[in-house]
Amino acid sequence: MELDTTTFVLEIVNFLALLWLLRRLLWRPLQEALRRRAEAAAAQADAAARAEAALRARADALDRREAEVEARREEASGRLAREIEAERASRLAALGKEMDAERGKARARLAGRLRATRSKAGARERARASAFVAGYLRRLATPPVEAAVLDLFLADLADQEA
Repeated sequence: MELDTTTFVLEIVNFLALLWLLRRLLWRPLQEALRRRAEAAAAQADAAARAEAALRARADALDRREAEVEARREEASGRLAREIEAERASRLAALGKEMDAERGKARARLAGRLRATRSKAGARERARASAFVAGYLRRLATPPVEAAVLDLFLADLADQEA
């Protein structure tokens, strides 16, 4: 096959036409598709960055809220501990007063029992003494002793009148 100039020129024209057609029909749409794809990727990256920023902001807000909740929980826990301690102290004070009142009542009961026991013991002692004196006086109750006691009584009575 021989290379002649006409064929060569036609081949160049054919090549240039093919390049023009490729550029017109394929290259521009391909460039446009690549540009749109790059824009979509950039938009997607921007959206992802915005979403990440929003998530970070939300995570920060949640961390702050968690810290606030923890602080409130600690405060409530401290308040509850103080309330429990105050309630415990008031109940212990009330229990102390109640115990003091019960001790007073018990002392009063014991004092009453002691008085009753002493009274009974005194009554028993008086009864025993009365029985002893009565028995002793019965043994001494003879006519000569009675006459002597009567004479002594009358003498004392006469001294009183004078």
